[in-house]
Amino acid sequence: MNDIRNIAFIGAGNMTQSIVGGMCKSGYPANNVWVSNPSAGKLEKMKSELGVNTSHDNLEVVNAADVVVLSVKPQLMADVCAHLKENISNLADKLIITIAAGIRMPKYRQYLGDDITIIRVMPNTPSLVGQGMSGLVAEDNVSDTDKSYVTEVFNGVGDTLWVADEDQLDIL
Repeated sequence: MNDIRNIAFIGAGNMTQSIVGGMCKSGYPANNVWVSNPSAGKLEKMKSELGVNTSHDNLEVVNAADVVVLSVKPQLMADVCAHLKENISNLADKLIITIAAGIRMPKYRQYLGDDITIIRVMPNTPSLVGQGMSGLVAEDNVSDTDKSYVTEVFNGVGDTLWVADEDQLDIL
């Protein structure tokens, strides 16, 4: 991996554990990875097994990051995003990645502001064992450099496929 950035994951569920595990196995430095989660068990496991930075405070990990991965259940997303928008003044300077199912990019603009840079990724279940396929879609304001970075991150859990619009994510 050539492009190393500070990356924060909000949520430490199975998919986050797989993605972070794949990143670390691919040589991504653990000290550049931050993970937040309300409960301690998953964080302790990731810290001990992978050596990543962990916190119960979403704001702490987002402030430490250049890239933020929103990896919470869809029903929690509005509240998580509202908390970030209220408390993080430079969200527009960060690349936002979402892996939540069913929430379209225009909704994230409502949640986080019109000036965000966002990529939506739909990893599938085999990603949990490194054999996945992730569909990716970006809005026009996302740079090729950012797209390349996200491709490298998700190649750690399988193959990636960029699609032209969000409707195509639903058929992968």
